[in-house]
Amino acid sequence: LYMEKPVIFFSHAHKDKEPLLVLKNAILKATGKTVQVFSSSDGQSIPFGKNWVAELGDALEICKLMFVFVTPNSISSNWIYFEAGHAYAKGIKVVPIGLGIDLNSINPPLGHLQGFNLNSQETTKNIFRIINDTCNTEFSENYPELYERVISASDTILKSSLSGMIEDAKLKVSVSDNYDLI
Repeated sequence: LYMEKPVIFFSHAHKDKEPLLVLKNAILKATGKTVQVFSSSDGQSIPFGKNWVAELGDALEICKLMFVFVTPNSISSNWIYFEAGHAYAKGIKVVPIGLGIDLNSINPPLGHLQGFNLNSQETTKNIFRIINDTCNTEFSENYPELYERVISASDTILKSSLSGMIEDAKLKVSVSDNYDLI
């Protein structure tokens, strides 16, 4: 499955696949595909017909670096905590990245790991710095407009997530109003 290229594992919620696919493709382009990115939701990292839990486990065994994307979608998922804990216990570098959530609001143990909020073009440079430090590479850290492309893909998800939360709240209000009549 994976050659001798360093593997970077994206721990995330499936609902966040669009912005992370933008980021994955930017990393692969910037590095000339000299690294591999495992992202369970990208439609490529886990081949059709394969047991996804086994494939995920295999990727966790060989990855050199894990980015944990903490988003409104992933914060309630048990998977990011499981994946991060597994990687951390194996001595793999685990870096939380807040996207739409401030990492300062994250509880331990994940909240104890040094990470950063992806909130500007400047902070996207951290991703490439970390790849360079971990994989002993020297890729450029400056990719103009990458942040805007990731956020643009995220906005669609955040808006749809927010829209769903508003609809849920309206439904709860509607249901509670009906109980008042009884």
